[in-house]
Amino acid sequence: MAASVTMENSLRILRSEREALGIVASPDLDPYGIGVIGEEFTPLTTTLGHLEDKIASANPLFAAALVGEFRRMGLKGGDSVAIGASGSFPGLLVAVLSACDAMELRPLLICSLGSSMYGANRVGFNVVDMVKLLEDRGSLDFEFLGFSLGGDDDRYDAPLFPEWRDLTLDEALRLASEERFIHEDSLGKSVEVRMSLYDEASGGEIGCFVGVGGASVTFGDSDQSASFPGGTTSKPFESMPSEGLLSRFLRSGIPVIHLLCVRDLCDRWSIPYGDNPLNWRNHRFSRR
Repeated sequence: MAASVTMENSLRILRSEREALGIVASPDLDPYGIGVIGEEFTPLTTTLGHLEDKIASANPLFAAALVGEFRRMGLKGGDSVAIGASGSFPGLLVAVLSACDAMELRPLLICSLGSSMYGANRVGFNVVDMVKLLEDRGSLDFEFLGFSLGGDDDRYDAPLFPEWRDLTLDEALRLASEERFIHEDSLGKSVEVRMSLYDEASGGEIGCFVGVGGASVTFGDSDQSASFPGGTTSKPFESMPSEGLLSRFLRSGIPVIHLLCVRDLCDRWSIPYGDNPLNWRNHRFSRR
């Protein structure tokens, strides 16, 4: 309950800030006034996406579900949780951070700016802006280790609209004045930098890795993202992608949580899909 309330309050802060910045989503895109629903195509849009998934992913019951997953792993206060998040599902990222807050875990966060449609794809209010705002307002606490461009090869190498590439680079440079900008010349090196940052920040003691969205660096190849099972995976399996963060952590004996296919996650955790997510208190949470 505490995790869900924290997530609800965090979403309220983000909605208020968007309004203060004059960013108002169309009622067709954000009929419930959630405040974290983006536009269809912007310079930060890297892939297609489903609006219904973005709406459902903002349900605070996801924070409660993740508390359950962390507990089943045996995590306890002070344990480090490595988090890799694209901009695709800001609601799910807030859920992860809220669950960590409720359990007094140590979130170690690295973000990528790329987002699928309707995610945190607003220039000037991207996923890094969102989480840093929540940290500044005292809603969430985490260690921010850096960010990257995201997209193909974690370098925005194949933008949907090449004419917008310079705008994305400008956005990264704006953030790089205060945060570490991960911009390697290959996907493999980007994975290695992240592993090193997580290892250094945690003292080599990571309790779990959570991948939010379908970033290339998470899977080694974004085309393989849908082949990875949603929810918690504790052991390596034969057909898993070979190069990304999910596989690297599993091969190191560290369990992972994959958050991408929202409808499947809703079915798994008995979270409503297609309803107003802000009415979460009207639904009973299943611990299955």
